[in-house]
Amino acid sequence: MGVNSIKLREGDEVINVVKVDEGKKLLLITERGYGKRVSFHSYKPQNRGGIGVKTVRDISRIGPIVATMSVEDGRDILIFTKKGKAIRVNVNNINVLGRITQGVIIVRLDEDDSVVGAIEVQANDEE
Repeated sequence: MGVNSIKLREGDEVINVVKVDEGKKLLLITERGYGKRVSFHSYKPQNRGGIGVKTVRDISRIGPIVATMSVEDGRDILIFTKKGKAIRVNVNNINVLGRITQGVIIVRLDEDDSVVGAIEVQANDEE
């Protein structure tokens, strides 16, 4: 049967699990194109069944988190939108901020578009 790894409050959901790697940062991207990199040291370890800690401010303005990943400097990410756009961004252009900040705009979207996901790619991939 297993154990509860996190206790979810009403309206919360798990969107991803990210491996903590030394020398990397946590990248968060929201539905409305905001993003930030955060040091993994900003998050205290919790026991099984913990409720977690707040990691973005004012999600009503920036949208819910839709993508998370562990990234290192110099890598690129591809961000995908609901309307089929793909935007390539180098993670060095995304600010490293505190855990509870809202982030910065990393993708400018049309009013009726939204971010649906992202993947990491090597910076020198040119295919």
